[in-house]
Amino acid sequence: MDVYPDTEESEKVELLRCPFCGGKAAITDQEPFCVECVEERCNVDGPCHADKADAIAAWNRRAMQLVPVDASEAMIQEALKVDWSNEDEVGTVQNVWHAMLAAALISGGRS
Repeated sequence: MDVYPDTEESEKVELLRCPFCGGKAAITDQEPFCVECVEERCNVDGPCHADKADAIAAWNRRAMQLVPVDASEAMIQEALKVDWSNEDEVGTVQNVWHAMLAAALISGGRS
């Protein structure tokens, strides 16, 4: 999380990372204040508001990323532990998915 200070120490506000890619977000310096993901691979535009605190609050209310865009190393390692010799292909795929999802949730969805 990045902290964007205003003039007063008590007004510092945390700007959460992008809920889609986990990348860094930034807010514009002038009205309308808009929050956006600065990652080139994502570049999502977020909410704009006349008030900077309202724009940050709106960005921070966005849906949390539950599944990462790319598989993390932990997810790949868990997938490799699954028994791939099972003749039930659908069951194998589901087992791989569950193993990878569990690893993603443990790591907080970080790729």
